[in-house]
Amino acid sequence: MEDLLPSWMALLVTYALTFGIQNKMPFLYRFEWLHRFLSCTYCVGFHAGWMTWLLAWAVMGTTPAEGWYIIPSVLIWALCGAAFCYAFDALVKYLEVNSALEEEEPDDE
Repeated sequence: MEDLLPSWMALLVTYALTFGIQNKMPFLYRFEWLHRFLSCTYCVGFHAGWMTWLLAWAVMGTTPAEGWYIIPSVLIWALCGAAFCYAFDALVKYLEVNSALEEEEPDDE
């Protein structure tokens, strides 16, 4: 798939799908079971991974594997998407928390 879609681009597409599904689709939060699913970045990243595989196949017109190798290929993309989205989201949250400017406390003089 590297010749079809660079790996870094596929990972960014996967994270973009994950972020969009989790944060930009409020109508999905109507059901409690779906709310629990959407709050799990790893879970949504897994599904975004196989969706990215399908998007790459649909756009490029070819698959990264032929025959029965398609199933492991989709599973690998899904698992890579889950791991990357979880790690990248944790990094983003860490940076958001630790980069906030601390308010200066007034000195009691």
